[in-house]
Amino acid sequence: MNNEEGHIQNLNAENINVNNLKYNKIVNYVKEFGSLEEPLQLNNINIKQLDCNNELGSLRIFNKIHDNIPNNRFELINIPDTDYSITTILHNQHMNANYNFCKINGRTYLMCDFNKQPENLIVELILNKL
Repeated sequence: MNNEEGHIQNLNAENINVNNLKYNKIVNYVKEFGSLEEPLQLNNINIKQLDCNNELGSLRIFNKIHDNIPNNRFELINIPDTDYSITTILHNQHMNANYNFCKINGRTYLMCDFNKQPENLIVELILNKL
């Protein structure tokens, strides 16, 4: 195919050789849960689980943290079993917070210990598939 631009809906190919492949953007699907204006309240008290609905792309989670708690933990259900990188963005407060995956008895959790007591903190978590 010698085209400047090509659109392929269905392609079945055998023994294909691509000599030159150019692209100008990569589409990465991101599923959002909550928003900065209306964050979720995921924790081990109110809402203990987030159903990821087997989303195949990246995940963006906005979560309001209760004031004056030492940590945050919630379970991710129906999340594809793959590797992710986690980016943590904190809104409304200066502090350190790093989330980690915890796998316990076949269940997947996101867990974070805070270095100081949060106040009016909204956490934006971006889980990018590797």
